[in-house]
Amino acid sequence: MTKENIQFNPTDDLVILLDKVFKNVFNPTRSKKIRHVFENSAQTVKTVVTFETLKGVLGEFDKLIFCAALSEQLAGNKFFTLRRLWQKIGGGHTLTAAMKKTVSDSVERLACTRVTIDASEVNAKNHYNNNEKVIFRNYLLPCKSVELEINGQIFEGTYQFLDTSPLLEVAELKKQFTKQPFELLNIPKLHNSELVMKLKFFLLERLAAIIGSHKKHKAHIAGKSEGGKPIYKRAKQLQKIITFESIFEQCELKDADNGKKRDVRNVIKKILNHFKDKNLITEWTFEKKNGEYYSIHFE
Repeated sequence: MTKENIQFNPTDDLVILLDKVFKNVFNPTRSKKIRHVFENSAQTVKTVVTFETLKGVLGEFDKLIFCAALSEQLAGNKFFTLRRLWQKIGGGHTLTAAMKKTVSDSVERLACTRVTIDASEVNAKNHYNNNEKVIFRNYLLPCKSVELEINGQIFEGTYQFLDTSPLLEVAELKKQFTKQPFELLNIPKLHNSELVMKLKFFLLERLAAIIGSHKKHKAHIAGKSEGGKPIYKRAKQLQKIITFESIFEQCELKDADNGKKRDVRNVIKKILNHFKDKNLITEWTFEKKNGEYYSIHFE
């Protein structure tokens, strides 16, 4: 047993990666074995990703657990516990045996997914045609299970960080990540099932990307002038909408019946009202197309 006379540093903010590599790795509709993801922008900058999931397909819940664990690491903590992850994602103080297994299984999938990312072209763009090879290779969440005793108290479901995630290294290279308060996920009177957790995080992630794309300073290097000075181009502003199709697809609800989708829309209303109360958004409305619920529009 590892004995540590330490206290956990506070983690008030959830780190959310915003680059396409992050989104593709956690897309459950893609191949379930080895995947190759190519990311292309207007400047044809390419990131090549190869990864293999050894313990099952990664989805929206795994993405949330992954970001919660990264937040612990970036706060300077050497360890994280399943209970701390559950509390930080708005699960409350009670971690049932069933949800403990759900969180534990997610951590295992993350720790057993091998990733190789070739970000050489991204590096060349960011550092003015530096042709140095930049390849990140590691497990998605490098950690190991440990028995930890802190100040005389034994913590079950404890893990020790072993290294930095390749996805975080790439996001930092691209400067495509954000931080949002954990309190946004702590929604009163909302039963925290795995599905609800998926919905909360999906909406928060998409809103963070939309809000970030409309900030005035948002720009990227598009190339160099004849004099050698960098040329900055305004980053693309995302539309202030989220389609229900994208929600149902990413949260694995495409085959749900109309009653289930109606229940999901009611949960979404509670989540958005909470986001409004916390000043993340101002106004929102459900919009229909051909008599069917089509999207959520944000002011």
